[in-house]
Amino acid sequence: NLKRWFTDVPVHLIQENRAQIGKGERSGEDQIQLGRRNFLRFAGAKVAHGASKWLVDAAPEQDEATSQRFIFPSDGSSSRPSAYQELLAERAESLPWRDHQLPWRSLVFSDACNACLTCAQRCPTGALVPKETKSTISILFRLRQCTDCGLCGHLCPESAISCASVASSEELRAPAHRVMHRSLRQCAGCARSFVPGPDSGELCTTCQNELDVANDWKTMLIDSS
Repeated sequence: NLKRWFTDVPVHLIQENRAQIGKGERSGEDQIQLGRRNFLRFAGAKVAHGASKWLVDAAPEQDEATSQRFIFPSDGSSSRPSAYQELLAERAESLPWRDHQLPWRSLVFSDACNACLTCAQRCPTGALVPKETKSTISILFRLRQCTDCGLCGHLCPESAISCASVASSEELRAPAHRVMHRSLRQCAGCARSFVPGPDSGELCTTCQNELDVANDWKTMLIDSS
């Protein structure tokens, strides 16, 4: 990525007030341990590039114990900003970007989004933040924390997420902004909140389907009597 992002001008970055990162080889004791099964899951999130020198094989008995570590849970507990991304964002104006192109990309959500929140709940860096109240549901986007891993787009069941180039470092300094917002309706059947579609009534999709099946059975019984 460094060769792709920067020109031939030497770049030296120092992370202030933080522990020094990447100095020498990490010892086996503090390396992240992954078995084959978990490494494939890790790689599936497109963050395993160059990971071979940072990871060591886990013992067989450890594989099962860590089997869920890299399946990002829906509560966002594994989400954390990438240190190098924050460092680059802080110095974006002074770095010699190749062709003057910043390596960040903004996210755009289309109307096809069904507000399932899968993308935000699984975002590994916390760049996508789910917000839900009794009457609304939304997603906030923090550009400077996005590593462009593409996981959100791969997980989206509606293919509703696209990317846009970032023209100025000012966008990196901007606060998190809303990329998706939907109003919620309380289902008259199960009382759960749902995102109504243009043809939705007072029932959520599940309750409406159950009602349709029940009505079909009633029609069949009446016709057969």
